[in-house]
Amino acid sequence: MVYQDLHVLDGKQQAIVKSWLNQGLKTTEQTLGPLAQSHLPVKLQNVYLSSEPVPWGAVNRSEVDGIELHISYFATQQQLISDWTLYHELAHLYHPLLDYPDFWLAEGLATYLQNIIMLHGGVITTDEYVQRIMAGLER
Repeated sequence: MVYQDLHVLDGKQQAIVKSWLNQGLKTTEQTLGPLAQSHLPVKLQNVYLSSEPVPWGAVNRSEVDGIELHISYFATQQQLISDWTLYHELAHLYHPLLDYPDFWLAEGLATYLQNIIMLHGGVITTDEYVQRIMAGLER
């Protein structure tokens, strides 16, 4: 991983975030296989007022695709691991960029894959997985 803007985090938070990112990538690759690219740019942004550990994330498509994550300054490592956002953004890197009219398909696939990753990684239980999939189908 290539960290961008790691300096926005203090020393303790840097260690927590690096550990979380490495764990998330490892879990994702154990589930879906290795990423097609040799390195992953990760842009980080601190958020001070948030009720979620990772209130926002995105994939940055370019010559080398990367991810951007906005992280709550107060999030613990366990809260970060339990949050779906990292797995979701990484899942986007396993399918091609789809045109805007197919945005729903890209989001649906990434949401499905995030739950598979979290289940296989032991982040959620089988019951939680089923609940999440059923909730998605009911929308």
